Amino acid sequence: MFKTFIVLIILGVLMTLTGLFMSYFTYTENSEFLTHLGLWITETVGFFMLLFNGTFIKTRYFKMVLGVMAVLLLGTVITIMHWPFHKPIIVGCFVSILIIYILSFFKKPIYKRLDYLKLGWVIVWYTGAILDYLHIINDDYRVLTTVLMILAILDFVKIKMQNKTLFD
Repeated sequence: MFKTFIVLIILGVLMTLTGLFMSYFTYTENSEFLTHLGLWITETVGFFMLLFNGTFIKTRYFKMVLGVMAVLLLGTVITIMHWPFHKPIIVGCFVSILIIYILSFFKKPIYKRLDYLKLGWVIVWYTGAILDYLHIINDDYRVLTTVLMILAILDFVKIKMQNKTLFD
C-alpha cells in the first residue's frame, strides 16, 4: 500500500510540474487546472499516507475527530439546505479539530521534526480553511499547506530510507 501512495504522490508532482511548465512556456487554458489538480493529489495522498503510517489513528483523539467530522457533515447538509447557523457549526468544527490535534500533539512523549511538520500542516490547513470559508483570504494562500505537506512527505521518506523500510 505504501508503494501506491508513493506512485500517486510522484504522479501528482509530475502533473504539477507539467502544469507549471505549460503555463510558463505555452499558452494552454488547462495548465492552471493541471497544476492545482497535481497539488491537490499530492497533498491528499500525502495526508492519507502519513495518517495510515502514524500513531494518531490509534488514539482516542482520532475518535474525537471522527465525531467532529460527523457534525461537520451535518453542517454541510445544513449549508446545502440554506438553513441558518451553518457558518458557526462549520467554523466550530474546524476549530474543534484544530484544538483536538494540538492537544494530541502535546500528549506525545517524544517530538520529531515530522511531528512538527504535521502540526504546522494542521494549523495552517484549518486556519486557512476557516479564513477561506469566511471569505477573509482567497484560495491562493492555501498553497502553504501543500508546501508543508511536501516537506512532511520528504521527511517521512527520508526516515523510511534511513531505516531501509521504504518499500517494505
